[in-house]
Amino acid sequence: MITIDKIECDRIKAQAALKNFMELSQKCFNDYSRKDPKKYANNTPVQIEEATKAVLDEVKSGTPFEKSKIERISGHFFPDIVIDKHYGIEVKSTKENKWTSLGNSIFEGVSDLTIKDIYIMFGNLGSTPPQFKFRPYQDCLNNIAVTHSPRYIIDMEIKDRKEKTIFEEMNTTYDDYRIKTDLEKVALMRAHYLSKSKKAGFEMPWWMAESENVNKLSFFSAATALQKEEIISKGMILFPSLYHYKSDRDKYKAFALWLCTRYGMLLYNVRDEFSASGQVWYLNGKLMEKPYPQIAKNVLDYRDRIKRLLSNPDYELVIDIQQMWDFPYDKKNLFNSWVDMVAREFKNNRDTSFIDIKKHLINGDKVR
Repeated sequence: MITIDKIECDRIKAQAALKNFMELSQKCFNDYSRKDPKKYANNTPVQIEEATKAVLDEVKSGTPFEKSKIERISGHFFPDIVIDKHYGIEVKSTKENKWTSLGNSIFEGVSDLTIKDIYIMFGNLGSTPPQFKFRPYQDCLNNIAVTHSPRYIIDMEIKDRKEKTIFEEMNTTYDDYRIKTDLEKVALMRAHYLSKSKKAGFEMPWWMAESENVNKLSFFSAATALQKEEIISKGMILFPSLYHYKSDRDKYKAFALWLCTRYGMLLYNVRDEFSASGQVWYLNGKLMEKPYPQIAKNVLDYRDRIKRLLSNPDYELVIDIQQMWDFPYDKKNLFNSWVDMVAREFKNNRDTSFIDIKKHLINGDKVR
């Protein structure tokens, strides 16, 4: 018998051995349940964890895992059971007759990243007799739900229905996702839901805030002056709709949604922050023949901060740009791409078409 430590250097062979081990364990679990339908029916989650470990210990004989140490980890460790510190089993169960349940937080951290592959063992205790399935963890997560924090929805039959998992929808893999920081995880999740929201009339899960710890809403008016300036600058970068003509009723919706889901802030009158009804008459200290609308002043006032942000964008801003900018742009010169976008929007807006905003931005002009 070749033990698992002898084939670990070959990931494909190791995964195949693990898959076979899980299939044998599933069969064993269900055989016991069929022989004694009451054996697991009223078990607590802890008892199901213990039963899972007992099955694994029994089945490992005659497999590459025969000499493996199988441990059930107490507390908040993820996953619940670890095999030789390289493989894990997350144990879930439900008293209802179904194959779905709430899972762990999307911020779950594997305490030891040497754990390479994780399976879910799911106990359907509402069935008669109770039934058990072992599936790769990443193949069973299809959406997000919210209790006190965002949590995965487990569905053990996703692959049976040939549907996409949440990771496939985000064009990533669980292996790549699990090693990201909480901030990076939320950024990817937010990008995914923002993309979906464009097809759903600006709908968006309310919980998409900065991190797991941001679970309260506040008012934009309570933010500091520096916070407001940075948020408005990013809004002017990300949302071309802010430069649309005054009668566009939807022009502020995308920004308001982003502000709430990104920062957990509510702004009940977005218009006042961007265009209001004011006009400016002076360009570089000289009186103009025709006044500029307030949006032109905002663009020029925020120019320098916007340039700094786009010269060295953080991870979240890059993700947001990828999702919000639906026009061709130069990844190596984001500021120039932004200037070109603003110039197009001003030209297409009957209220601002007479303004050479690109020239003003390039020259660093000031208005008041």
